Amino acid sequence: MNSTVNKTKIKVSVFSVAFALGLNIAGVAPVLGVLSEVFKNQGSNLVQMLQTVPYFLLMIVSIVVGWLVTKIPKKDLLLSGLLIVAFIGSAPFIFNSFSFIMFSRLLVGLGFGIISPLNTAVISEFFEGDERAGMMGLHVAGMGIGALVINITGGIIGNIGYNYYFLIHLIAFFAAVIVLLQLPKTKPVSVNSSEKLELNRKVYELSITSFFHTIFITAFLTNIGIHVLNNINGNAGLTGIITAVNAGFALLIGLNFRRISSLLKNNTLPIAISLAAIGYFIISIFPNNLVVIFICSALCGASLSCFMAQASFMISTSVSNVSIALANGVFAMIGGLGGLLSPIVLNQIAEKVFGKASTNSVFLICAIGMTILSICTYIIVIVRQKEAQLV
Repeated sequence: MNSTVNKTKIKVSVFSVAFALGLNIAGVAPVLGVLSEVFKNQGSNLVQMLQTVPYFLLMIVSIVVGWLVTKIPKKDLLLSGLLIVAFIGSAPFIFNSFSFIMFSRLLVGLGFGIISPLNTAVISEFFEGDERAGMMGLHVAGMGIGALVINITGGIIGNIGYNYYFLIHLIAFFAAVIVLLQLPKTKPVSVNSSEKLELNRKVYELSITSFFHTIFITAFLTNIGIHVLNNINGNAGLTGIITAVNAGFALLIGLNFRRISSLLKNNTLPIAISLAAIGYFIISIFPNNLVVIFICSALCGASLSCFMAQASFMISTSVSNVSIALANGVFAMIGGLGGLLSPIVLNQIAEKVFGKASTNSVFLICAIGMTILSICTYIIVIVRQKEAQLV
């Protein structure tokens, strides 16, 4: 860790990249209800995949980044990823056929796959201990603020015309300018005999947990626009406000993550998962209640923020510095696979169990799934505590 660098500039850079990552969280959720109407001939599964298809390249590239950091400086990689998000993500404003939008959404995952693991790797390079935990909170808070702004603004823009929504990806261009000016350029990560690129059991446990958590948590954003349209006759503006609440609570958790993790300690992950379970249960019981929808949105946002911050911090402290980018890449890849499969898996389960893949049935499946996942995670926590006592 270089103690001579200006940490304020690094914090500004980390926050700006995290803000741009809010584009990945928001996706096309604010206009998904509109898109489902405009392209209803494509089928609901295919339209919902516009939200999740970036995960395909995200999960592949995230692994490659773990190796690329040994060849290319992190700053250069971040700049390339941000520019990909900015220009490919905004392209559907001009070319707005369904096939091109899907192609653009696929390729934008390339940019997100580069910047997602790298931002936490930058934090791990310059910060340690409690300061690192606080920076992980800032990272999640930045994503929360970004998603909040994007959801509110995107919902308003979406009412003007869904193609205008894609211009919001130009936020990543401004983030690239900030990174260029604020982030110090360091050398590629050096690999030596004492520090090898290797992972451990904790990385894989967290990644598998993220796989299932992402399957269920993604369902809120892929279904809420359609749910609002079908259950309370809402529009893109209302959907944007609802998803903004989701991002707002993610922000609150991120800003206070250091206190939350200090209070909950090893129980942080299972409690984070339980929040989403509660949210999904109440929305499946009261699907037409707008207040309940807002509460569910808040709980899912808090769950995502708390889970990601804690998991990222645990990964950063469980492997050597040279392996952090790779570990975050594996985590992003396996979690990304869950996001990619989310609408396909949940809609298939809903059709087989309930005979119809309605948003209500999907939310109920998510409630049950999150509950089981929370219990399993808590059991793992207990097992690890006993192992630590025996050592």
